[in-house]
Amino acid sequence: MRAMRWVVAAALVMGLGGGACARATGAGSPEDELAASPSSAIRVRVANHNWLDVDVYAVREGTKYRLGTVTSMTAQVFRLPSGLATPSGDFQLLVDPIGSNEVFVTEPLLVAPGQLVDWSIENHLALSSYRVF
Repeated sequence: MRAMRWVVAAALVMGLGGGACARATGAGSPEDELAASPSSAIRVRVANHNWLDVDVYAVREGTKYRLGTVTSMTAQVFRLPSGLATPSGDFQLLVDPIGSNEVFVTEPLLVAPGQLVDWSIENHLALSSYRVF
């Protein structure tokens, strides 16, 4: 009888542990994110590989618009406010690790409605990269 309890307990622990390995966003590849988003929305997917949580901003004409926070070792998808992306490509993305004096700013981005920016934030911010789908 005791052996049966241990088997049941072990099965429960293994089942719960497997659920903890699920991705934080529930999102798949950038292509899946793009397919799931409305056609006119510009999405920014931030994968935070940094040891610190980060605040994410869109910057246009010197004004920062906070998109949200991404905790360490997770990913989050944000929707850009519609007025930020213009044909001239005059907005940038900025990441500010919480508890650090460093920030990282992208080059000016030219993104059309319906596209997805996939941004990978690395522990050494200078190694961070992005791509547009």
